[in-house]
Amino acid sequence: MSAFSDAFSAFFDAYVAHEPVAATGIGDHRNDGRWPDLSAAGRDARLAWLDAWIATFTSIDPTSLSRDEAIDRDLVIGELESARFDEADLREEAWNPLAWVYLLGGGIFPLLAREFAPLADRLPSVAARLEALPEVTAAAREQLIGAGPDRPVGRFQTEAALEQLPGIGDLIDEALAA
Repeated sequence: MSAFSDAFSAFFDAYVAHEPVAATGIGDHRNDGRWPDLSAAGRDARLAWLDAWIATFTSIDPTSLSRDEAIDRDLVIGELESARFDEADLREEAWNPLAWVYLLGGGIFPLLAREFAPLADRLPSVAARLEALPEVTAAAREQLIGAGPDRPVGRFQTEAALEQLPGIGDLIDEALAA
């Protein structure tokens, strides 16, 4: 294996642990019962985590890699830099209520709708995520305050989130019925 392959393998394992809802979405089910750390401290940890991985991949000399690996290295760095921009600058969790609705839906829907395992095997993960919903909504209340004076909570996004929020209730009802 190459330096890139080794780093990417370690990165992927760290990624699915750090971003369990995204991991569920891409079909990795090792952390299906968890939400990411949505606190302010969790955001700081994500930024540090992203910086560490950007440094790791940037330190790999692309001339030491195959052409395909060099391209993949650059793609990974670009994705990590994009994620860092989202966390540090865009900050949707601070001004876009839809981001929270999408997170809730993305955390529950795939566990119910995708038949990657028998329902009885998926339901404990659904239950664990449902039990942690108060923590998620507390984080939303804490952070959904605008991203500074020039980026208040978006009215359009708030109205759209309120229209879509009953769908989250429907997912919860479906989970409880299952």
